[in-house]
Amino acid sequence: MLVEVLPPVLVIHLKRSLYDPTVGGAIKIRKHIQFTPDLEIPPGTSSLFLSHHGEPILTIHRGFVGLDITAPIAQKSTGAQPGSYTLYGILYHHGVLVSGGHYTVDVLHPNGNGGDGEGWLHIDDEAVSAVRREDVFGGHDNGNADDRCPYLLFYRRATSTVEL
Repeated sequence: MLVEVLPPVLVIHLKRSLYDPTVGGAIKIRKHIQFTPDLEIPPGTSSLFLSHHGEPILTIHRGFVGLDITAPIAQKSTGAQPGSYTLYGILYHHGVLVSGGHYTVDVLHPNGNGGDGEGWLHIDDEAVSAVRREDVFGGHDNGNADDRCPYLLFYRRATSTVEL
């Protein structure tokens, strides 16, 4: 995947289903997923879709059977900063079947620690409860993959303290 500009909010969608011909439908992938509270996207990962002359190098001709696509030029290291992101939400799917189940979410809230600073909250329909950081980041390899099976990860771009 090529990204032209890093977004302020990065949503990572984890593919958690797979077509299984033996059952004739989609099954849930129950593989353990490890994620971190911070994410760094190194400089040069995003790409520019313009040539050195300012013309687009991604060309799609209408009415054409095939696509005429030229690979974009990787961003030069002209002071490009890495993208620093902080995790603030995880959407979980509970259940064995892809066609059904239940969703819950863990969110990082500025007053989630009883007013003593940031803390994680677990939201299950109308029930809201505090959840330990260790459970958010370490509770995924306990053998019960369906209990906390991440489906979407929500990262927000960290604000830069560097003055331009």
